Amino acid sequence: MSNSIIATIPFDYKGVHHTPSTTIDLDEFVRSKKGLDNIYSAVADQNQIGLYSYEHEVLISSNIIFSQPEGIAVNFFKDNDFDLEQFRLACHEQERLYSLQSIAKEHLQIDDLEQNLPLKRALLEACKYGESLSLK
Repeated sequence: MSNSIIATIPFDYKGVHHTPSTTIDLDEFVRSKKGLDNIYSAVADQNQIGLYSYEHEVLISSNIIFSQPEGIAVNFFKDNDFDLEQFRLACHEQERLYSLQSIAKEHLQIDDLEQNLPLKRALLEACKYGESLSLK
């Protein structure tokens, strides 16, 4: 299941109300390590708003309104706001669990780590320990 969300940035420019928006592929967004500032660029690009225009300046000074989350993004969406950092952490955790499940299947013939919670916790701790070593 893919994760996406619509980002809309309403603003007024030259007496006209604009509501440019774009759909953000959150999986690609997280993989490329982009931040919320990149959403402004994505909306501007999708709506042909020039990077060096006053219209762009007004756009980037406006608030982003999020809507229509899909996938696990729904869990990080509330009141037109989206917690990108918590979503990013959840994606990392999901990838980690997927990898650990593959290891458990290959080496221990365990099809579902959820059925063996002590092993799941031990593998997660070993994974976190290994990550901490790579940060040093």
